[in-house]
Amino acid sequence: MDVSEEAEAYESSDDSSNDAEMDDSSVEISSLEKKLSENPYHYQSHVDLIGLLRNAGELNKLRHARKNMARLFPLTQTLWMEWIEDEKKFAESEKEHEHIVELFELAVKDYMCPEVWLEYSQYATRWMNLPDGLKKIRDVLERAVAAVGHHVTEGACVWDMYREFENIIFQSLQPAPGSVITPEQQDKLKKQKEKMLGLFRGQLGVPLMGMEKTYQEYLAWCEEDVDSNIKHCYKQASSKLKEIMPHEDALLAAETPRLQEYLNYIDHLTKSGTSSHALRCAVYERALVDNCLDSALWQQYLTYMSQQSTPIGVMVEINLRSVRNCPWIGQLWIQYLEALERSSVPKEKLDEAFDEALKAGFSTAYEYSQLWLARCAQIRRLLASGVYRKDDLTESFEAATKCLTEKIVPSFKQSGDPEYSLWTFWSHCEASISANLKLAESILKNLTQSNPEARRKLSVWKEYYDIMWLHGDENKVHKCRGILRQAVQHCAIMSDAVRGGVADAEIACEMLMSFERRHGTMIDMDESTKKINLKLSRISKHREKEAATHVADGGQKKTKPKSQPNKKQVQKKRKATDDTQDKSFTDRSPKRQKLPDVPESSNDGFKAPAGIPIRYVPKSARKSADAGDAPVQTDAGANPTQSVSKRGPPPGYKPKSQTQAEDENNNSRPDAAQGEGSAMIERSQDDADSEAAIADRHSIFISNLDYKLDNVEGKLKEVFCSCGNIVDVRLVKNNKGQFRGFCYIQFSDENAAAKALQLDRTNLDGRPMFVSPNVDKKKQANFKVFKYDLGLEKHKLFVSNLSFHTTEATLTSRFSQHGPVKGVRIVTNRKGQSKGLAYVEYEKESDAAQAVLKMDGSTIDEFAIKVAISNPPSRKTGQDKARTHPARSDQFKGSRGRGRTQLSMMVPRSVNRPEQSASRKVDAAKIQTHSGGMSNGDFANLLMKR
Repeated sequence: MDVSEEAEAYESSDDSSNDAEMDDSSVEISSLEKKLSENPYHYQSHVDLIGLLRNAGELNKLRHARKNMARLFPLTQTLWMEWIEDEKKFAESEKEHEHIVELFELAVKDYMCPEVWLEYSQYATRWMNLPDGLKKIRDVLERAVAAVGHHVTEGACVWDMYREFENIIFQSLQPAPGSVITPEQQDKLKKQKEKMLGLFRGQLGVPLMGMEKTYQEYLAWCEEDVDSNIKHCYKQASSKLKEIMPHEDALLAAETPRLQEYLNYIDHLTKSGTSSHALRCAVYERALVDNCLDSALWQQYLTYMSQQSTPIGVMVEINLRSVRNCPWIGQLWIQYLEALERSSVPKEKLDEAFDEALKAGFSTAYEYSQLWLARCAQIRRLLASGVYRKDDLTESFEAATKCLTEKIVPSFKQSGDPEYSLWTFWSHCEASISANLKLAESILKNLTQSNPEARRKLSVWKEYYDIMWLHGDENKVHKCRGILRQAVQHCAIMSDAVRGGVADAEIACEMLMSFERRHGTMIDMDESTKKINLKLSRISKHREKEAATHVADGGQKKTKPKSQPNKKQVQKKRKATDDTQDKSFTDRSPKRQKLPDVPESSNDGFKAPAGIPIRYVPKSARKSADAGDAPVQTDAGANPTQSVSKRGPPPGYKPKSQTQAEDENNNSRPDAAQGEGSAMIERSQDDADSEAAIADRHSIFISNLDYKLDNVEGKLKEVFCSCGNIVDVRLVKNNKGQFRGFCYIQFSDENAAAKALQLDRTNLDGRPMFVSPNVDKKKQANFKVFKYDLGLEKHKLFVSNLSFHTTEATLTSRFSQHGPVKGVRIVTNRKGQSKGLAYVEYEKESDAAQAVLKMDGSTIDEFAIKVAISNPPSRKTGQDKARTHPARSDQFKGSRGRGRTQLSMMVPRSVNRPEQSASRKVDAAKIQTHSGGMSNGDFANLLMKR
């Protein structure tokens, strides 16, 4: 092959590789575009798509992608600068340059961007030759100084650019050498000099880095004609700079996002009392650049700005920026809607903002209910100005209640409106504004009849009573009495801590009694008094029960009487007793002597029982066994096979004769020798305890293994060998030598054991094994192996009704369309089979809330799934279970605690049929009576039987 052919082959291979890369990028672009069409609020997908399109040179698609992202999210300074630089390369016509100016205007609204303002100011100099160009340039520079001029570290650049621009104009007004200055030129020079002095005064009055250099430039420019006011401002600003420099140094030393450093900075400026409003705003804006997703910081900034009597237009801009950065916070949307209302925007703008708020996706049901309440209240306020009509208010209430009941309750398992304020507000508006008392009454009547929780709320009944009393007709006394009596009947008897321990029912009773004093007759008073007394007696009994329960929980618990042990307990006790007895005795039954597959004993003649954890085997005993000590001699005449198969006594066991001999020897020693011997015994015991504790920390407990698993020890070593050096694998077996499905593994160090815990739920031959620390629960009774949170987790979703064949990859693919998924866990049984349940964890709460609304009711693998925020029910304690399922008083309990006597157990089931109780007979008679099939004779026979 000659050189030309080789070059041609190289070029063709290079072209093919480029084509392959382009094909890959086009596939990624298509995938991201499809993903964003399904979930346009995925921030990272927008960033990735813009990067791919920029590398591919797709200018039209790139513009479209950037516009879509800027419409939903604020862009960073880097993204704006890349966009502007790309557009400047192709800008030729005046219209295209105007488009670049529009991009600059959009960019400076998102965050405090000194670099964007500098670029904007330089770009504005192209207007210099226009008739009003000087005015437009100064307008941009003035806005730049106002926006970033108080930035302590970067604000001086904008001031310097402004002064340089004005200095160029000042130099251009200077007369040529040898020419005479006209009065008009003299006037222009004077005005320009005053403008320059104003810029020096403004810059030297702000604490900025490098202000010493600026002051020296001022001295050189004024030619020793120093203005006393400028000098005074410079001294004050220098003093302020020294005061705040520790906070600037802290920001410089800290890593992003530096939230606590910014909060300390703001707190210092607030407490000092001498800091300007502009400086505090600048620090807030700098903090928001690094912490744009911190909703609490936005709320703090909005509160501060509202206290400073900020213009309405500025407040609208700040509120808009807050919801663009934190769209998942309902309170920020409410404040934005209120700011729009204060600025008197058109109805269409309010409707658009509210629709965007509903699409944002909140993490709690309460935020949805509060947003609907704010929306209805806003429409009510704007009725007077004619922006909305009464029908719009009714439609808004209908949509709100429908949204809460049909969407929010299924997704969050609650309406978010515990006091049912939306329904009571709706009823009040219908009665007072629309004068539709019938509709107002039906709203609360249907609510109290269909919703048990609403019936228990005093606030609902009180609002119901107030509406009927204020807007009712001549029959309102009778209706109000009925409402209060229903309140007494249905209100909760539980004590309310908000009202100082007073129950809702007590207040309802007091309201009814007060009503009867004013408007009732004696008959009405007597009837209401009966209802009140009945309710108060129930409250009294409930409090007595609560007091008794409180005393019982305070330590005076009843002890359970010891029941007689059953047969299985006796057998277990006997077995334990037999295992701990001295193995030197040979009076064993032949059945226990002939044990098949007897394991070999250790060198010392003892064998630790199978199934005992590592922590119960002292390390010293294992060392002695490994050292090859001489075996213990058996009794004369004993069977050798029998002596080998016997288990040795536990460590520290001494026969009674040996103990007595040692006691006699100890008694014959002096006191000092006795003290030394006791101290040695205590030290040896402490050493054994410490060795056992070390073995515990170096060991793990493994369960849920298959009983029929082959080569268990080898497979476990293969799985855990990557964690560290394995000292011992101890399988737990029964008395027949069969594996019981759990074991203990001891490592050489504690770090290896901690690393092994990360292999929890790892599959071993198709079955997940449970790995947990080796903890003695007798010493640590409160130790919990369960590692998952049992409370409300707003960033985690609970998915049910899944197909048993759905995989984690499928769930990750579907749920990642609504935001970055941190992890997916499918709930399985002990065999590793799916239970049709899963947990999906997101990085952000807003993404989880969005996924609940979009994925609930969707289909995965032909199954309609259910999605809700993870909020497991609280686990009941033994006392709670006893309260929930009380023992039957009519159940017979024999001497062994059983429901049947021993004699009844010997009767065949076909003969011993349970008799029908008297209560069931009466119920059957009632059913026949109400069925309409009984005659007068049947009634007579029934009475005769009774």
